[in-house]
Amino acid sequence: MSRITALRMLCDHPQLLRKSAEDFDDPDSPMGSQYAATVLKGASVPTASNKLDALMEQVKEILTESDDHKVVIFSGFKAMLAMMSYELKERKVGHTLISGDVVSKLRDERIVKFNTDDRCRVFLSSDAGAYGVNLNAGSHLISYDLPWSAGGYAQRMARIDRISSLHDNIYINSMFGRDTIEARQLEMLRQKQLIGAAFLDGQYDPKGTLNLDLSSLREFLVGT
Repeated sequence: MSRITALRMLCDHPQLLRKSAEDFDDPDSPMGSQYAATVLKGASVPTASNKLDALMEQVKEILTESDDHKVVIFSGFKAMLAMMSYELKERKVGHTLISGDVVSKLRDERIVKFNTDDRCRVFLSSDAGAYGVNLNAGSHLISYDLPWSAGGYAQRMARIDRISSLHDNIYINSMFGRDTIEARQLEMLRQKQLIGAAFLDGQYDPKGTLNLDLSSLREFLVGT
């Protein structure tokens, strides 16, 4: 699991892995990964991320298309949300952020701000913001990285896919790197969605297979 998490961090931004290693080496910090500290010992890590650059380009394009557009962005890593927030500030894009560390009162205030303040164009959230949150002002949702749970993935989408939506159309996008652990995650999410449909609706693909065992994941990791 440490290796899988490290691969996911590298896909999001190499500096996530560096921060995890530094946190582990910091005697005053309870955070960090021993695996990351071991892997990166004496190694250099890129300071830029093509994926983050691509996200910022997407956000710019969406916001310039219409003054009514607002974007909700999910990431499973709080440090990644902090980097996004920094990039948005540099671009002078009004935004707000919630994660599991944000107290309930402040969390509610930030939700209201996104839904009512025209200057707040982007909502950054960890999966702590995927449950019981109405972001009906959002026109676009971007999953910067993917959860393992199909239910968690559906909860993200449900934040803007609501009857109370202020938009006639909403747009949902997921970012992933080809031939990476993220591609494997997307494949598993699709398989789990098929399983859910088969159980709930009796739908299935008689020609397809749903291989979710550990050996298939191990084969993928061995090949990376």
